[in-house]
Amino acid sequence: IDHLEIEEINYVECHNKTDEVFVLLEGTCHLIVFKDNKFGFIKLEKNKIYNVPLGTYHNHVLSNDAKVLIIEQEDTNDDNSSRIYLNDDVRRQLIKEWELYNEL
Repeated sequence: IDHLEIEEINYVECHNKTDEVFVLLEGTCHLIVFKDNKFGFIKLEKNKIYNVPLGTYHNHVLSNDAKVLIIEQEDTNDDNSSRIYLNDDVRRQLIKEWELYNEL
């Protein structure tokens, strides 16, 4: 999915009424967490459950062969979720922090 490559990420979102759960089935997936104007990254392990608590701004990056099970409450939608759209400066910051993360 092209819009889930790091260079294409243009927003982070949070759900205001429910947590969201991710389970990596195949390939690679990294959760992006945005807090206090900083990005954090979590590399998912296959078949392990990752819970993103309500109110946590996040997105994710996938490899081309990734399969991810995403579980969220049935009524999760734009009315009970919030997005922060990233301007060019913040997108550059995201990519810089991603490159530093990948050097570790």
